[in-house]
Amino acid sequence: MSSAIDQAIRDSQQAFLCSVWPQVASRIGGGKIVPVEAVSDKEFLDQYAGIDHWHVLDSHQLIRGIASRCQWPLYKHFQTFTVRIGRKAPGQTELAKRLYAKEHADQGWLRPYLFIQAYFEPPKPQNERLLYAGVAKLDDILTIITTGVKGKRPNEGEWWEDVTSPRWGNEDANVFAVVPFASVQTRGMKFLLVNGNHPQAA
Repeated sequence: MSSAIDQAIRDSQQAFLCSVWPQVASRIGGGKIVPVEAVSDKEFLDQYAGIDHWHVLDSHQLIRGIASRCQWPLYKHFQTFTVRIGRKAPGQTELAKRLYAKEHADQGWLRPYLFIQAYFEPPKPQNERLLYAGVAKLDDILTIITTGVKGKRPNEGEWWEDVTSPRWGNEDANVFAVVPFASVQTRGMKFLLVNGNHPQAA
């Protein structure tokens, strides 16, 4: 893993733990958050299961996985979930792995239960002022990608599109499925929106 990617992962984790989790914890059942690297091999678990954090409920001795993504957009404060669907590097994409686990749930393959995506005011990583965070079931996001309408349909709410991100240079460009928060809400799926300017607004 390159030093740039490794640093981006550290920045994202720090922002999640310090700025996102305190605002969502009580609204998704309480408990505590444990970064996977604190108890296991972070790179291994993220690569194979897509889990970034363990959500632990000590009172019931329960645990579930959370996938998180934190971003500092320069030009627009998006309210979307993004799932990697294409890459030039070898290996399975994020979408392919999570879909396989979902479609073969009877086989017990591990995957995140919740997906939390947060957007911060730049610059990164000096600024950890949260703008928005969306919380949804990962399986619901996958359902929208596989059954929703591809292409921007702003008046209908239920859509997704793909975008190319030259995040680590053109030779490593990733393609993401972009699912607006509104698409999850339109379907009546469980969804939580955190507004950083008004923390209790949903």
